[in-house]
Amino acid sequence: MKIVGVLLICMMLASRAFAAAPNKSATTGPKEGEDTLLDGEIIFTPPEGWQELTRDGNKSIQYNSPDHKATLMITARPQEVNINKDAADQMGMMIKKKIAEQVKSAGGEFVISPRVEKDGLLLLKVHDRTKSGGAVADRVQLYNMVSLNLVTVISVVSSDVEDEINADQKVATDVLMSARFQKLDPKTGKRVPVKAKMPTTLPKNYWKAHVRILGPAGWKEEMKDNATGEIATFTDPQHADVKIHVTIEPLAAGISEDDARIEKMADGMIDRQEQADKAAGRETQGESEAVDDPAYVKESRQRYAGKSQPAVVSCRVLQAGHALVNIVTEAPADQSPRVEKLADDWAKDNITPMGLREIQRQERTERSATQPKPHPELPAQ
Repeated sequence: MKIVGVLLICMMLASRAFAAAPNKSATTGPKEGEDTLLDGEIIFTPPEGWQELTRDGNKSIQYNSPDHKATLMITARPQEVNINKDAADQMGMMIKKKIAEQVKSAGGEFVISPRVEKDGLLLLKVHDRTKSGGAVADRVQLYNMVSLNLVTVISVVSSDVEDEINADQKVATDVLMSARFQKLDPKTGKRVPVKAKMPTTLPKNYWKAHVRILGPAGWKEEMKDNATGEIATFTDPQHADVKIHVTIEPLAAGISEDDARIEKMADGMIDRQEQADKAAGRETQGESEAVDDPAYVKESRQRYAGKSQPAVVSCRVLQAGHALVNIVTEAPADQSPRVEKLADDWAKDNITPMGLREIQRQERTERSATQPKPHPELPAQ
């Protein structure tokens, strides 16, 4: 995976960390509305009230804050594939090393050493704070994938006042989170904004269950190596009591895709979920609600009494290859509509069956790994 472009951006902005405050007589005024990068493929909201300083073709734009203490650059670079969390972790280590080398060569010192900070909304966040000749510069480097484009926002704040630093760095996060993809409309030849259903990472293989799952980006994933039953749990990074559970039940041999027994199996999966909730001490509020969605074999919703507000558990059963998958959302009543919509958008496209050949290859690999290796013959005495 190519990440040279990322490091080039890092190097370019690092050299500006100790620069004097930009000239107040910037040639262009504050940007209004929205702006674009990559010939309109990426659209974003510029920081309100900030002045545009420079524009590098259609790849990057730099801004200056109203008090002239902060600069912000947004950059977009096309990628061949999505950058996942593992690759982002490698990027983080390389960027931290490069920052350390640059600050040392510039004769500066760290107030905050380069570090990767966790943020469930971002692919990667690197933060450092430096001091040189009495001047303090706080820098954040924020990265996200927008479709197949790596969008980066790097912000440098020349201040040692925490409130000022936090306010300007929040602007940087807001700018990055506003970035979205625009597809080309073949009829009009114009680009149309596309709101991504879910930010994507690379999917994970559940070999025993014979499915591949691309989890909701930023959610904590707990994998269970099961051929049937619960195989995964995803937890919302912002709400620990909001979860998505994935359970699976293989179809018996001889059951075709239009077999009437499939609906009965789906009913059984939903019934078992309700029984498990009751066994866990949950008290039902009213009857289970059936939801009619042609994308699923069956879908239902059940409310339960909660400490401060009701909890809602919804089930949606779909067919993935020769198995039924139940996607179960569990959330407080005020969070449930958001989580149910997210699960509906996510589940239909991100739980897919594995191909027969790759399953067979994996089984051969596992068999080979468990077979004892022959001992080499000892040389004759």
